[in-house]
Amino acid sequence: MEPEIRKGDIVLVDTKIKDADDIQLGEVVAFKYNNSTMVQRVVKKTREKNQILFYVKSDSEEEKTITVKDTNIEGTIHLKINYLGYPTLWFNS
Repeated sequence: MEPEIRKGDIVLVDTKIKDADDIQLGEVVAFKYNNSTMVQRVVKKTREKNQILFYVKSDSEEEKTITVKDTNIEGTIHLKINYLGYPTLWFNS
């Protein structure tokens, strides 16, 4: 997600999403994907049957777009704190 969110930054996730319709294009969301929590930007949103699908992509890489069901969205990014995650990175390396 660089340059907006860098390695070593910590983000606080607002989990009080009342409705998936409230999430707008361009917002950064946290979501479950392959048993991990990821943070990426919403680039497209569609509705299929009774479900909203979010198409998300990292800002920093030429990765493919990931499709995320509304039930896998954990929240939107509320606050970013620079560098606070470096001790965790150091311990895990």
